[in-house]
Amino acid sequence: MATYEDALKKYPDWAWAFNIPEVGNLLKKGVEDPNYDPIPEILQTNWYRTTQASARQWQALMQKDPESANARLREKEAVINDMRQRLGIAPDVDWQRDAAQRSLQYGWSDDQLNDYMVSLLKYNPQVQSAPGSISTYMQQLKKNAAQYLITLSDDTAFNYAKAVAAGEHQMEDWTGVWAEQAKQQFPTLAGAIDKGITPTQYFSPIKDRIANILEINPEQVDLTSTKYSKVLAVTDDKGNSRPMNYNEVDQFARSQDEFKSTRQGQQAAADMAQTLMTMFGKVA
Repeated sequence: MATYEDALKKYPDWAWAFNIPEVGNLLKKGVEDPNYDPIPEILQTNWYRTTQASARQWQALMQKDPESANARLREKEAVINDMRQRLGIAPDVDWQRDAAQRSLQYGWSDDQLNDYMVSLLKYNPQVQSAPGSISTYMQQLKKNAAQYLITLSDDTAFNYAKAVAAGEHQMEDWTGVWAEQAKQQFPTLAGAIDKGITPTQYFSPIKDRIANILEINPEQVDLTSTKYSKVLAVTDDKGNSRPMNYNEVDQFARSQDEFKSTRQGQQAAADMAQTLMTMFGKVA
């Protein structure tokens, strides 16, 4: 019976595929029958027609020149390691070797390899503290969304970050979406938003005004919370929604429980008590 060595002598360009049944059987037949040429039939096999050229070339290289194949594998692993660090993926030797083999087998470009690596990422809370573009993109996306008074969940920010890392979207794409959403939520701010003024910038003086009255840090005034939702949208006598004006903001702030413990609140309470006592003749 014909052996691999026999096939190697007669068909040096195809002997690497000797262990593939469809090919090996034809090569054996060619070795045993000098009048038979197996190559035309090999090119018509299901294996040949369904296996892309890069995969055949990689298999041939591994069989014919394993030293060169291993060198290319190590080079690709180094590229993947750089991508891994950039994406913030934890090191995994087996995973990197598998990704390198897939890349060489399927002839992936660096962009295709990057897409493959990004597609495998799953959300993990630890990714936010890990170095790499995914965590960086997540933090930047949340920061940008907050400028439009939009709060992103970690899971949503992660999925958006994956799309940016894969090159499917730019950071500016999401900013444009949030700008449109903000104009729908705050129609009276549409003109300002179109000029590049974000809702956070627009409402910053109002935050400062509330913080001053409540004697707290402006950063403690979270306009995205339900507590301050009235500040962003009140309904006027015509049924239109608009942000509070300064007088309304002042009244709102002074109606909060925290105001009672402020210096202004305590003084107002004392003044009211003094007024009531005077009214009822308790004070001369």
